[in-house]
Amino acid sequence: MIRKLKQEFLLKAPKGQVAELEQCFFLLLKDKFDYSGRDYLMDESLDADQLATFKNDLEKLLSGTPVQHLIGYSIFYGLKIKVDNRVLIPRPETEELVSICLERKKNAKRAIDLATGSACIALAFKQKVAEVYALEKSEAALSLARENAILNDLSLHFIQDDILEPQEDWPEELDLIVSNPPYIRDLEKSEMEKKVLNHEPEMALFVEDDDPLIFYDAITKYAYQALSKEGLLAFEINQYLGEEMKTLLGQYFLETEILNDSFGNARFALAHKKRPTQ
Repeated sequence: MIRKLKQEFLLKAPKGQVAELEQCFFLLLKDKFDYSGRDYLMDESLDADQLATFKNDLEKLLSGTPVQHLIGYSIFYGLKIKVDNRVLIPRPETEELVSICLERKKNAKRAIDLATGSACIALAFKQKVAEVYALEKSEAALSLARENAILNDLSLHFIQDDILEPQEDWPEELDLIVSNPPYIRDLEKSEMEKKVLNHEPEMALFVEDDDPLIFYDAITKYAYQALSKEGLLAFEINQYLGEEMKTLLGQYFLETEILNDSFGNARFALAHKKRPTQ
């Protein structure tokens, strides 16, 4: 029964998504129904209610609903992160950013994640860093971020504020300042997958074409003042704006880097807190 259902499901899968949807098929079986690989080999069935739920979930997958929304979470840096349409689904590239930061600043004591969303970056840091702040404008996203902190039994200092129009004084003497802010230009919407456009918050994704670095500019100015002597500023960035990012960071920092992600795209911008000798 389940084998036949898989065959029928994959026959409906769009070209280029068969392998991805096959993984989602088995993830749903395991996560929602505790259906094992052995069960599949034996072609064990589900009960009537489970089968109806599973078929409904498969139709949602085909229509573009992310599997993370169907199971309710994503795994990020070894942590279970609850996700829904209030926040972005954590990406592999963002895990790379975390790894870069923790490798470069192994002895970091204080860090902040700006535009934290689900708090996936902040919570990943908290496993290694003693004091971590997580700033977010959206009250809905911040509510989910708090749930994730409780779920993972990790303590963060949450701040609700607007990066562009701050109302509070933010922490200083930080070893790490990190952000994955909105960076996709409106002109790039046509390149986006429908499941992203339909299921993830626009305010966390897009910026206006005429000022795509608006968040980076505000955060960089803050970082110049707030980083500790050997502190690190790190961003996830738009792959098409690497040179523009380097120019922006170069206005404040002597040492800057643009790094590629594992897909070969210019995805990370780093700046080191080393001011000119006066």
